[in-house]
Amino acid sequence: DGQNLCWHVAEDTIERLVQEAYRQGFAIDIPPAKNLTRALQSRNGCTFDIETTGLRENPNAHLVSACIGLSKADPMEFWVEDPQQEADILRQLADVLMDKDLIITWNGDRFDIPFLNHRLQIHQIPFQIQTAQSLDLFRIAEKMKAAGLIPAAGLQVVERFYGIVRPDQLPGRYVPGRYADYLDSRDPLIKQEILQHNREDVLFLLMLSPFIYQGTVPADESTQTKEELQLLDQYLMHMERIEKMLEEKVELEQMILQLAGTSGQTVFVRPYGNIVLQEAACTVQKKQVNAPPIRTFEELEEFYRNTLANLPKRTWNAVE
Repeated sequence: DGQNLCWHVAEDTIERLVQEAYRQGFAIDIPPAKNLTRALQSRNGCTFDIETTGLRENPNAHLVSACIGLSKADPMEFWVEDPQQEADILRQLADVLMDKDLIITWNGDRFDIPFLNHRLQIHQIPFQIQTAQSLDLFRIAEKMKAAGLIPAAGLQVVERFYGIVRPDQLPGRYVPGRYADYLDSRDPLIKQEILQHNREDVLFLLMLSPFIYQGTVPADESTQTKEELQLLDQYLMHMERIEKMLEEKVELEQMILQLAGTSGQTVFVRPYGNIVLQEAACTVQKKQVNAPPIRTFEELEEFYRNTLANLPKRTWNAVE
């Protein structure tokens, strides 16, 4: 689409493709800067990922770490040792990124780049990542999903689809809590845990990129039936939904902890279960229900007659 399409082909192949298109009666335009192979080999392109304490809409959110991948062997790591050092790290990032023709991300157009540009603006650093520099592979994955090439467009789901299993043990949704733990303890193991997650996002993106921007799928040499493959694809999509729900859960927990800070409460009593605050998260202690399990619609009706149906009905005052 002129902004997010990248061709992983040699220059002579591009020329032959242009000539063949012209022979068939239509013209194509492949910007040289979007040739990711050449950009990486010439060191003018990179993969990029950041970790933060929250979303851009959160005024207290700031950068935790960043990683720039120039090859599979030499990722550049940036770590915000203390929130007051964020401006210095942002200047270092700007010095590197301003010379790149192509910055490859996963969902970077929606999160990483707007967040980074916002923090650069906050600290009055005269640099912004431009749209022309960005190549967001997630947007291509969305098109592949719509075309039926992959079952879902989430990064880890796509990785599983292509057989990539990363050793990273820290989901990104836990980074804000772990970073808070680091600021309290200065435990170097926590720092390495977060940096490993950030680094693997960049390195595995390098590994995954050829599949995504060629729009290809791995050769299926298994003896599985079509129905069995559909079952596996359904599992991948289910895992993507679970990961999104867990991310939402962490965001809600952070909001509840902020509420606790203003109200001074450690337990929020609710009819369905008490929300108990812990150091970095919340748990729900469900109420004990002395009732048999409900398996059929008739059992549901019986349960209603014995419980809710007997409660006094609420009366509403008419409002003119």
